[in-house]
Order: sequence, then C-alpha cells, then structure tokens
Amino acid sequence: MKKMKKKAIKTCIVAMSFEKAFSTPLTNLKNILVKISTNVDVIAGSEKQFIYNDENFDLHYIPYKSSGKFFNKLINYLTLEIKTSIELFKIAPLDYCIFFSQNGSILPFLSSKLLNKNTLWLLPSYNKEMQNYTGDKLAIFSIIISRLCISLVDKLLIYSSSLKELWNLANHENKILIYNEHFLNFNLFQENIDFNDRDNIVGFIGRLSKEKGVLNFIEAITILSNSDANLKYLLIGSGPLKEQIEILSKENELNNLEMIDWIEYDDIPTFINRLKIIVIPSYTEGLPNVLLESMACGTPVLATPVGTIPEIIKDGETGFILQDNSPETIANNIMRVLNTSNLKKITENAHLLVEERFNYENVVKMWKNLIK
Repeated sequence: MKKMKKKAIKTCIVAMSFEKAFSTPLTNLKNILVKISTNVDVIAGSEKQFIYNDENFDLHYIPYKSSGKFFNKLINYLTLEIKTSIELFKIAPLDYCIFFSQNGSILPFLSSKLLNKNTLWLLPSYNKEMQNYTGDKLAIFSIIISRLCISLVDKLLIYSSSLKELWNLANHENKILIYNEHFLNFNLFQENIDFNDRDNIVGFIGRLSKEKGVLNFIEAITILSNSDANLKYLLIGSGPLKEQIEILSKENELNNLEMIDWIEYDDIPTFINRLKIIVIPSYTEGLPNVLLESMACGTPVLATPVGTIPEIIKDGETGFILQDNSPETIANNIMRVLNTSNLKKITENAHLLVEERFNYENVVKMWKNLIK
C-alpha cells in the first residue's frame, strides 16, 4: 500500500508593534509552530529587534517608531500596517495566519482574508477598552479597529473563559477557542536554592505599568517597612512608571527595596530562586509567564484572581490568592504567606502542576489539534 505524503503546512505569525515583554511568548509560539508546520514566517514590527532569525523560521522585521504626536503616531502605524500587508502578500501562499498583538490591524487582517487564509487572533489579556481613554484619540481609534478585526477573523484564541467578558465577546462565541503558548524549559526553571534556605525577600518581576498593580505593591512595601524591618524587596522590570517608582522609593526611604532593570531571560531563574514570595498584583492578566516560572522554581506566588490565574493558583494548595490588590491587602497577605506552616508542601504542589500541564510536548499536542 502506497504511503500517503504528509501535507505541507505554511504558517505565519504577525506580531504588530510588539514590546520586549512580548518576546518570550512570541518566541514560545514560534517554537511550537516549527514542530507543526513545514514552514514558519514571523512578521514583527518593533522599535527594537527582540527576536532573531534561526534556521527554523524566517523573520521579516519591520522597524517601527511609536512615539510622537497623534498625527505622527497614526502615520507611523498606518505605514507599519501597509508594510506588514505587503510582506503577507510576498510570502503567500499561506495556510494559517496567526495574529499575536494587543490591537487589531485592519489592513493586515484584510490582507489575510483576501489571501483566503485561516486567520486566527491570539488575544492578550490586556484590553484598552477596560481603561478610560476619553482624551486619547489614537486609543479610541485602535478600539474601533479591534472590534472590526474581531468580526473578520475565523477564530479567536484566548487563555481563559474569563477573558470573554474582558474582550466583550458575547456575540462571537462560535469563534472562541481556549489556547495558550505557554511552556517551560524545566532544565532552566527549577529550584536551585532550597526554599528553607532563602532570605525573606519579596519580589515583583514584570512591566512597570498601571495594569500590573506595581504602584500598589510599592505602597504595600511602605506599610510593611513601618512595621517589619526584617523584610527585603526586589523589583525587576522597566516601563512607564519606573521614574515614579524611583521617586516614591526615595520619598518613603525604602532602603530595603532593590530595583533592577530588565534582565536576560536565562537569568530569571537565578533571581526567582532568591525570593521567598513573588507578588503578582495585576488588575488584568491572561496567563503570566512569571507565575509559571516561579512555581517551577519553588517560589510561592501571591496573585490577584484575574484572567487564568484562579485556574492555576488554588489558595493554600498551589499558591495564594489576593482578595483585591489594595496596598493594605497586599501587605496583610505577604505576612499571611510568610506565616503559613506548610509553605514547602505548597511549593511542591505548584511545581508538580506546572511540570504536568506546561511541558513542551503537551502544548505542541494541543496546537496540533488546532491546526488539524
């Protein structure tokens, strides 16, 4: 009997104006698709190139500048859309076009549909419709475009059912699939320093922006510094609130707070292994990488119940849940975690969970089912 030839699958990831924080999930998605597709192209627009060519895929990098006044930002973004659309036509034919971006991009989405390709949008957890953008013309314009793009795509991929409400997807139930690109390298992310041997250091790792709740975390440090001098704090990240946080730290004499800018991905486990607790006080999340990475490294996670987090963190079993992200609640719960008698057991439960659910083989299998 003649053996059937395996069908060639060509896939393209479109990452419009992505930031450094998106480089890890984008790289993960690329590494999944190279196992499924015979050819993977990545079209990425950014102010700085954070992803590089290798033999497994082809990168089409488009330099993009997001700063400036409204008119200049609009022109720059339209130029990015035109260049991205041209690249899509250049690399045709395609089987799947997967958009990996915060906002909709009408011209590339239309181009994908004109090419008659399976068009998917992997939606992030952060939705600007949740914010008050009354005075931001570009953001309002972006929201309108995003709604149009949701109508255009074949499938919407979201991390959790809880994100349906966040993205206002009630009228698009038939398009929604629950998928993610998260997996861990367990040779890299592991417990290198025994939990019981660590100092009492409380950490935050992430983008220093409003939706991450980082200012609430700083206020919680101020509350605890007035009552307990034995705690230390580590804040790693960069973003629009960095300068404001530095000013608050000086004003409140937070000498027990160490601030570090963005670090290389391979160095993250070293810092996580220093921590007794990591705090994720976000207003909105999908499935934060740092949550899974911390669980793999044996570091207890204290997080708000947003996005997919409640599906991973069960309070007192695999981590700890904040009732809200007010500074007082964060401060009280940090002390609650430190005074928990079975912390070591909780970290072991957390490690087993991520090792089972977020290994590379299982995630690739999930995406294979999607492509089929």
